[in-house]
Amino acid sequence: MAENGTQSKELTPAQIKAVHAIVAARDVRAAAAACGTPERTLHRWLQSDVFKAAIAEQEAFIVDYATRRLLLLQDKAIDVISGVLDDTKAPAGIRLRAALGMLDTAIKLRELRDLEVRLTALEAALLAK
Repeated sequence: MAENGTQSKELTPAQIKAVHAIVAARDVRAAAAACGTPERTLHRWLQSDVFKAAIAEQEAFIVDYATRRLLLLQDKAIDVISGVLDDTKAPAGIRLRAALGMLDTAIKLRELRDLEVRLTALEAALLAK
């Protein structure tokens, strides 16, 4: 958003501050208090496509950041699941849930990877036309 310059040219500093407040707050009233902008003004700004796009961009940045953090933890998570699966003293129900969770996740990851490959191929085909 403002940090990378894509929306900052179209938003005022007050709007940029409001975008951050909206993303962080539980509702418009709390966001208005946090950024010092009247609630009515925020509601008006929320009708703007540029303002809504800036909010969506900031939310995507937050999700991307969380995803990167989760990816850094994946080895630890896999080690925990592996430890539970290998622990013959753990109750069978816990080991079964760990195994099913691992298999479900593996299948979802495979499906997402397959979709990504197919989508990339479709995009390349569309660009080639």
